[in-house]
Amino acid sequence: MDVNGSRFHSRLGERDWRPVAASSAPFDMSPGEIQRWLTRGAESPPAVEGFQPVVWSDAWAGVSLAPRIPLLATPAGTTRATPEMRRGAAADQFGNIFWIDGNRSGVRIQPAGQRASGEYWSVTAAVAGPPDDPDALFDAKPSEVPQVRLQGLAVTSTHYLLVGTLDPSGLLIFDLNTAGDPCWWQWPAVLGFNPLLLASDGYGGVLVLDQPSPGTARVWKLHEHLLLEARSHTLVLAGARPADLWPHGQPGRVYPEETVPAPVEIPVEDPAGLAALSDGSFLVLDAGRPGDVARLAHHRSGDDTASASVAPVWYVLDVSATPVQDGHALVYRQRAEVARGAVDGSLFLVTAKAGQVFEWHVETREDRLTFSLVPALYPLHRFGGRGLVAAGDEIFYDSDAHWLLLAEQPNPSYFPRGRMQGEELVFDGKRPACRWHRVLFDACIPAGCAVNVSAVAHDDPGTLESLEFEGYEPSVYLRGSGSELPFEQPFGDVQDNVNAGTFETLLQAAEGRYLKLRVDLLGTGRATPRVRALRVYYPRFSYLHEYLPAIYREDQISASFLDRYLANIEGLFTGIEGQIEQAERALDPATAPAEFLAWLTCWQGASLDLGWDELRQRLFLKHAWLLFRWRGTRLALVAWIRLTIEDCPDEAIFAPLLRGREGGGERFSGHRVRIVENFERRLYSRTALGDVAPAGPGLLVDERPWEPVFGAELLNQRWRAFLRDRYRPADPSVVYGDDDVLQALNARWELDESSRIGSLGGLFFPALVPDHTAQLEDWLAFTQVAFAFTYPEVRTVDLQAYREFLSRRYTDVYEMLGAYGVSNAGASSFANVNLPAGNQLPPDGQALIDWIEFVSVDLLSRRSAHRFTVLVPTVPRESDRERTARAARVSAVVVREKPAHTDFEVGFFWDLFQVGTARLGIDTIAGESSRYVAMVLNAGFLRTGLLAADAAWQAPGRTVVGRDRLEEGDYGIQ
Repeated sequence: MDVNGSRFHSRLGERDWRPVAASSAPFDMSPGEIQRWLTRGAESPPAVEGFQPVVWSDAWAGVSLAPRIPLLATPAGTTRATPEMRRGAAADQFGNIFWIDGNRSGVRIQPAGQRASGEYWSVTAAVAGPPDDPDALFDAKPSEVPQVRLQGLAVTSTHYLLVGTLDPSGLLIFDLNTAGDPCWWQWPAVLGFNPLLLASDGYGGVLVLDQPSPGTARVWKLHEHLLLEARSHTLVLAGARPADLWPHGQPGRVYPEETVPAPVEIPVEDPAGLAALSDGSFLVLDAGRPGDVARLAHHRSGDDTASASVAPVWYVLDVSATPVQDGHALVYRQRAEVARGAVDGSLFLVTAKAGQVFEWHVETREDRLTFSLVPALYPLHRFGGRGLVAAGDEIFYDSDAHWLLLAEQPNPSYFPRGRMQGEELVFDGKRPACRWHRVLFDACIPAGCAVNVSAVAHDDPGTLESLEFEGYEPSVYLRGSGSELPFEQPFGDVQDNVNAGTFETLLQAAEGRYLKLRVDLLGTGRATPRVRALRVYYPRFSYLHEYLPAIYREDQISASFLDRYLANIEGLFTGIEGQIEQAERALDPATAPAEFLAWLTCWQGASLDLGWDELRQRLFLKHAWLLFRWRGTRLALVAWIRLTIEDCPDEAIFAPLLRGREGGGERFSGHRVRIVENFERRLYSRTALGDVAPAGPGLLVDERPWEPVFGAELLNQRWRAFLRDRYRPADPSVVYGDDDVLQALNARWELDESSRIGSLGGLFFPALVPDHTAQLEDWLAFTQVAFAFTYPEVRTVDLQAYREFLSRRYTDVYEMLGAYGVSNAGASSFANVNLPAGNQLPPDGQALIDWIEFVSVDLLSRRSAHRFTVLVPTVPRESDRERTARAARVSAVVVREKPAHTDFEVGFFWDLFQVGTARLGIDTIAGESSRYVAMVLNAGFLRTGLLAADAAWQAPGRTVVGRDRLEEGDYGIQ
């Protein structure tokens, strides 16, 4: 309802428009004839008064003229594809294409990304083999080469290549992970096995279609272990028979009959294609006789019943109304994002005299398989007749000796005129003699196209059906003020596309309770009008009747003109008044137009980041009160940063602000922004917080991290063991002693004769950080792994801080000396206290405890006061430039929102789960690391990579879990 009290009926969305599009078709047409509308070249497409139906478009979310597919003529010189050309072709998961050569005696390969092809395997080479090769495929001399012919080829998802053989019948099984000869699985002659088509089922198995006799085809199902899938029906290979020998004194043994699972029988005349669907069913293309229309037989698994006489459950789709005759080959491509067991993909079909490929969208709706012809043009250039191959998301076809990518040619084409009418466009005005007001469309009407409206109205619905439309209402025009609905922008900024927006027309003389509309869409053949929404307003709010004296209505003709003239002004004013009435929508972050968001932000004394999208702006406005309430805190900083850098920000960003605290278990995770206040390093090392890189592979102390109660000597022992392991010879086979370690250590530390270390027993952990570079590196590496706390870099300049710490802890120096258990050691005041003598830790007891508490608590607090580090997660495969730009955005946010007296730095926390430094409970949670990096020895990550020099599939005697079947005796299986 608008501000004047006028209501409206609407048509919006698929639920409203699909019935309108369906009712626009003539009622005497079959489904096959309706499909024929989608093609150009059909003889006199059915129409009603020269109009074709309109169609619903998911991409547009509206209706438009029906598209057409141009029928391409077969290129000159193209040879008609014959059944003999269909020998079999398929691609592996890497895009390599395999096919059977023209002589049916070998397999060729075209590597991914190349046009050159070569021989992969041949019967002749395998039979001849090297001289006296015990592993030759056939036990025959080169002069006795059997006439084995190949027919049908498929590649399973587990990387096996299967090729059918004729005379004798069987299957060649290649393991594509190796380069060896295939296994030949010969089938018993009693089965009459005659492989014709092979297709992978996408889950490691394969379908094999053979045709033992004309008119009937059989489909054998092999599961992921390449064995026949069990079924309730079986075929008998050999009957029961008595054994030739058995133990003396025992009754004679009888061998039971031998059976195999029976295939699925499909009545087809000429099987030309086989495709497995993801729900376990499959399709068989029946080319029929020359000139026949292609048919698709769909088989589901409902035939596995107790009664062997029950016919298989199969459905036939008759596409006789399409120009698809003499079907030659097909291939099915499942959408990658669809879950297993659901059918949703594309079916590509090529004909024998091919100039193009037709695509159908195939999906399951209400337990029924549906086919929708896709109006896409796929031209073929000199099709070779071998068939189509699906490689990932791409389709290839053979041309000459190469396989070319099947590419869609953008060629929009539409029927020129479409009409919408029927009971879906009949509206009730709720009152007799209702004066219908106007019709509005949210539409895109390109240049040269038009949308025309015809209307009739009557109080009696029976009479309404018999009324004929008389001409069109005034042409629709684009409203300059936008939609009549307050603050509504159906297509965003209309300046980007001047042909899209809200169009309207004023109904001239439609008066009656019921209104019937007829909408004609007129196109150019290359462009089509697209209608997303329709609104019909009633009753008319007339300025003539509401605001002007009655004298202006005395003359009927002039009153009619004046009424319609004032309706133009009413349409403009009503839109403005509607926005005034609903002004509160402009103040709500969820409903305000996008151009109002910056204005609303100014009300709160803030400014929007120009790099933010609309979603971030609305989230900020909605939760600005929380950000201002917690401004300057860690919670607010994290919320600001996440709002700025996350790809998909949502309400969860502000949940900690509502709770007033952080969620549990988020501090050490690698997928969230983390703010580390420097004083936290008193409790955790910088490595554990992710602030510095782990030390990398090396000696990790197996014992519990050192604490003061363990005593200084234990720490000295671990320091010596650390250096012994660090400076031992690199060759593990070399026998070494302490003298070798000391020699390497003295050389590394550049110690002269007067300061050389004579024995490892003379090494003590330095209480102060060493000045020499090599000694400093060793000291830092040890402190990162040896302590249960952070041991900072203590220097002589920290002496005054040490004295102040002791003066606060003890009333006078004598109390301190008494606690240490020593007499007056020359310290008459705290001003005379020195750092630990000889750069060694103080003696065990209270002196050692005071020193450790000073360095790990007091000194760290002094150095880290009012300082923090912002650690930002990284993104997989992110470039250094992108990472630097994101750090700059984070820095700009922190500068604006941090407390004025604080200082900070921005960094990226280090990858967790690093080789040699994984921390149980922190790094061992899969999925928490910030990015995946290829494994590098001494600095690798446990997510991906090969530890061995060769790929795993090159290992001898390998077994692939989930693919290879384990037999009794393998790996201790009983």
